[in-house]
Amino acid sequence: ITSFPKRLLFIGFLSHRKNQKFLIEVLPHLPKNEFVLDLVGVPLEESYLGELQDLAKALDVSVNFVGRVSHENVPKYLEKAHFFVSASLMEVQSLAVIEALASGTPVISLNNETTEELVDTKVGYNFPQDIEPAVFAEKILEYSQLSSQDYEKMCVNCRERVLHMDWQQVKEKTFKVYKDLI
Repeated sequence: ITSFPKRLLFIGFLSHRKNQKFLIEVLPHLPKNEFVLDLVGVPLEESYLGELQDLAKALDVSVNFVGRVSHENVPKYLEKAHFFVSASLMEVQSLAVIEALASGTPVISLNNETTEELVDTKVGYNFPQDIEPAVFAEKILEYSQLSSQDYEKMCVNCRERVLHMDWQQVKEKTFKVYKDLI
């Protein structure tokens, strides 16, 4: 948490439903040059990518449009990130949020089906969908000023939150179900 600049990360398709526009609108409410938003993923519509790029330029904020990365390279981005940010308006089961938590990256998000279940103040913060970008930014700033000890505790909590979703545990539970049925 002491490294600079603070890195905010989103991984997934760039689309209106994923609401990256909101994440860019958060940045002007944070100290200039102290935060960078990395958007990893490809647009579902090229026009939306253009909108996001135009908005970032107009607001004069630091956004890296990373584009597509292989699944093997996702951990490199999670390792650099201080916070995974999500403004998705609807997610049935966001693997990106689950992977972020599994990597120990705190999540700051707007409420949807996945974040409602997994994100609370022990692992980040989950806002109602009608929150203003300035309020979202205040939470990012607050959490970025945590002591190293408190931030590390939050990272440990993230991993623990999704431990039950670890493939080995899921595999064992699945085998048990089949064994009980037979």
